[in-house]
Amino acid sequence: MFIGRLHLIIFVSDVVRSTAFYKDMLGFGFKGFWDAPNNRIVESWNDSSQPDYAELFVGDNRIGLRPTGNVVPASAVECSIEVDDVDALFRSLADKGMIVPGPVKQPWGARTLTIEDPDGHVWHFFQHLAA
Repeated sequence: MFIGRLHLIIFVSDVVRSTAFYKDMLGFGFKGFWDAPNNRIVESWNDSSQPDYAELFVGDNRIGLRPTGNVVPASAVECSIEVDDVDALFRSLADKGMIVPGPVKQPWGARTLTIEDPDGHVWHFFQHLAA
């Protein structure tokens, strides 16, 4: 029934700024911005208004960014993504100037790195430890 891929929509205050954060800081792949008036996907956004949507990806999973506008999300969520080397991700973020606490060994057999995006959305990056 389920095939394991996830498409997550995150409401953000600034789609262009958040897209840059996910691409440049976290290394997420980028599909494009949705240019609704022209019914097309574009690689860059030069308009003074916000795009209606941007799509990024991590592996087979898609992350859509939408402007908050008048939308008030019903609840908050935390997102988790498995990585193969949480320490390498930590070093990469530090090299880019991001100040975050280092990875933490968890009692359930993983090391986690927790960050917040520019809008305060919490992301956990985890690496399973060998038993």
